[in-house]
Amino acid sequence: MNRLKGLLIISLNVLLFFVFGLCLAVFVPDLFKKSIDHKNSYIASFVFLALLILSVYGFIKGLQKIKKTRTLTVPYDKCLNIYFTSQIEYEEYRNLIFGLSFKRPFILIMFSLILLNILNIFVNKSISLLDQSLILQIIIGLSVVIFVPLIVYYQTRQVYKSNKLFHEKIIYSIDNHSVKITGETFNSELKWVHFNKIKETKNFFMLYHDKVVANLLDKKNMNTEDITKFRLFIRSLNLYQE
Repeated sequence: MNRLKGLLIISLNVLLFFVFGLCLAVFVPDLFKKSIDHKNSYIASFVFLALLILSVYGFIKGLQKIKKTRTLTVPYDKCLNIYFTSQIEYEEYRNLIFGLSFKRPFILIMFSLILLNILNIFVNKSISLLDQSLILQIIIGLSVVIFVPLIVYYQTRQVYKSNKLFHEKIIYSIDNHSVKITGETFNSELKWVHFNKIKETKNFFMLYHDKVVANLLDKKNMNTEDITKFRLFIRSLNLYQE
């Protein structure tokens, strides 16, 4: 069902992109005529840019729908036994959170629209002719672009400082039935049925309990053979994978 929805969304956005291209070819040349009203030029160019970004956003959402289809399971009949010790550094955690936060389509679309709006204002208006409403748009837009990353940075730093698990050396023992996690102050065992999604990034395997909470397996502490084995093993699990 997710695959069908994804293909439908992609098809509709390809059509939207085609219509956008036709409009671009017909109307954009008029935007550069000297006689055109600057206000109408600003509005038209902004609408075109917004439609382009929305079509790309829809295309991305369609791909995400397809990816959310459960991966076909591949039997894994070998004995899995992976053992390693890990402690996540602040820089690694910060880079992970920033990557996950600012690769979201909604954030990319929002930032793009804000920056394009500011660019259009300067292209179609000289600084001396900016009225209060346009100046306010610029201030609000720049504030969002600057302060949102700062807020994410502050929250990430606070979470890392307050979570004792980041400051302990943790031993991971992974087999066919569960992942055992042993720290200096805790000990837990999680069966694979406990997780609902596994995501692999450049530096981590993320074992999700729900949409937000995940255990992080740091790949730099796993040898190449174990990483390969684990990739093959998780394909045998009936879980969403990214």
